[in-house]
Amino acid sequence: MSYEFYSLWDTKIEKNNKLCVFRLIGKKFGYEDYLNEIQNFTWRKELTKLRISAHKLMIERGRYKKIDRTERKCDICSSGELGDEIHFVLGCKTLEHVRKECIQESISKAKEIHGSNNEAIFKYVMTNTKMNNLAKFCWKANTL
Repeated sequence: MSYEFYSLWDTKIEKNNKLCVFRLIGKKFGYEDYLNEIQNFTWRKELTKLRISAHKLMIERGRYKKIDRTERKCDICSSGELGDEIHFVLGCKTLEHVRKECIQESISKAKEIHGSNNEAIFKYVMTNTKMNNLAKFCWKANTL
């Protein structure tokens, strides 16, 4: 029975457009270690919201407003870039100072490994950054 449940869960995850970040960073059925690593509840909550697309970035808000995905531009900065999780973590100019403070070291290392592949850089940052630093970034970025 557990195999059947897992297979059904996996199929639903694969078909759900909303969970693209969850799929990208390595979907796992079960308790995630980062939940123990991050002691600050508020920081942990902000990181979790980013991981499961329960945030207020334009990519998500636009979904409910029926805005075409390509038109869901970042409303934090004026770059005209898609307002998705990758832009939020790696590229939003308004968040540059927070990024430098919290996660720039991981981003630099990811760029050395993956070049300019933003999806691979994002995955690296989301899975290899010290979780407290990543959670702090999410919290600070969302309180601006």
